[in-house]
This record gives sequence, structure tokens and C-alpha cells, in this order.
Amino acid sequence: MMNKITVLLIAIGVVFISTVVVFLGNPGTIGAAESCKIVTIRGRDNIEPNMLTITKGDCAVWMNWTRDQDVLLSFKEGEKCIRATKTPVGFKMDVPKGCYIAGWLKYGETVSLVFTQPGTYSYDVEFKVGGKNKGTIVVK
Repeated sequence: MMNKITVLLIAIGVVFISTVVVFLGNPGTIGAAESCKIVTIRGRDNIEPNMLTITKGDCAVWMNWTRDQDVLLSFKEGEKCIRATKTPVGFKMDVPKGCYIAGWLKYGETVSLVFTQPGTYSYDVEFKVGGKNKGTIVVK
């Protein structure tokens, strides 16, 4: 069984490698985000922070930190969300129902979005074993 430090280092490595792959695959995204803030999903009643405030041009990174559950993230605000985001990593378009959806994230996996327009954006977190929660991104 891996200790917490090893798991954390692996997760940081995955985020770093994913970011490098995205930048090398699309050089126009280099410098796209001013900074990135992390939302940690630790369980049905534990999304930290549940409401994340960022600045226009920042990215949000969601990390599944639940040991025994896969999670699914989705944005359902359609055009509003599509016009206000770019550089999705780990998300795919959810047309015509919504904006973006991430496949089932296993422990330690991440997804991210850059937010380009001020506003409030809601997302759903569904747990494979059962249950749902909601989160909010506030862009200033």
C-alpha cells in the first residue's frame, strides 16, 4: 500500500504531465491561464472548496481524491459555459444537453478548464456508487 506522500507525488506528476502534453499539443494555449486553483473531491459531502472564486483567465483543476469512488463532473449551462471557457483537459463536449462532461475519474485523476468570462458557473459531481453534489465556480 502506498503512503500518502507517494500518492500525492504521483498525482502532482499526473497533473504536470497532462499540462505539458496539452501545451505541446496546442502551443497557442501556453500562458493561457494566469493561474490554476484546485478543487479536491474527497467524498459526497466533501468538495474543497465547494465554491471556488477565481479571476478571469484562471483555470480550475478538479482532483478526485476519494479512495473508493469514481466521480463524474458535468457542466449543464450550455452556451453560457461554452462561451466562457477554453482549453478543456479531460472534458468533452456534452451537446446538446449541456456544456462539458468528464468521464468517470478514478482516484487521483484530474480535469481542468480555463474560464475567460466573469460569471457564476455551476457544475454537478456524481458518484459512481451513488449520490450527487454540486459545486460553483465564481469568475471575477
